[in-house]
Amino acid sequence: MRNGRFRPSHLGNRLTDFVLKRAGLPNNSVSLKHFYTAVIRPIVEYYSVVWGHNLSKKQSSQLESIQKRAIRIIYRATRQMPYDSLLYCSNIASLQDRRSQQAKKFFTSILDQSSCLHHLLPQQRAFGVQLQIPSAIRQDK
Repeated sequence: MRNGRFRPSHLGNRLTDFVLKRAGLPNNSVSLKHFYTAVIRPIVEYYSVVWGHNLSKKQSSQLESIQKRAIRIIYRATRQMPYDSLLYCSNIASLQDRRSQQAKKFFTSILDQSSCLHHLLPQQRAFGVQLQIPSAIRQDK
């Protein structure tokens, strides 16, 4: 807490530090990466399809800071290494990219007639509307 406000990135970073550094896992990047992607990241992304579009830039960057911290611990990277380089080297997508992909996948699945949520979609509109041009405006030759 800072200035009486709850900061999820602070809690997330402390939890990430504790789990990755003191969980008794083998101290190699492969094991730590598997643990992060299987245990920590799902907690950070929980229900992101529902609330992800309502995140402010600040909240999104706070969530990214949790992943940034985890990748730095896993690969023993310095603070000077840019986040994009960390993502590339670790072959992990940013949380923002993952939220976008999950949202697309979710809404594409709703389009399927067999989806239990398909009935919530509005009726499909007819495309191919033709504009009528009054005969006085047409210039027939």
